[in-house]
Amino acid sequence: METPPLRIFPAHAAIAILRLVPTLLEYFSSDCLGKWKPVSKLSGASWLVFYGLFLLYAALSESNFLIIDFANLAIHEAGHPLFSPFGYTMTMLGGTLAELIAPLACFSYFPRQSVTQEE
Repeated sequence: METPPLRIFPAHAAIAILRLVPTLLEYFSSDCLGKWKPVSKLSGASWLVFYGLFLLYAALSESNFLIIDFANLAIHEAGHPLFSPFGYTMTMLGGTLAELIAPLACFSYFPRQSVTQEE
């Protein structure tokens, strides 16, 4: 006798949940995030050139430690004393938690401000 497959989460429930989550196109449209202040063409082009040069540097770098990793290292190490009041385990986890919390904080703060650059 063949056993039926184990169904933890019904397919119709997953489809209903996915309909609630906006697609990337809907999320980044002006209706979902509101009106953003425009970025000048010079500023946008400058950031693209900077990003391209950084990617070139990362691709050609023989060491696996990039300049931007120093910022990540500082955030990681600051997390240990930041979480030390919460006990030994949290002190050990503090570096990783800080690395996760810092970009999430920026990701949630800047879209709420609807500003892409300072004027």
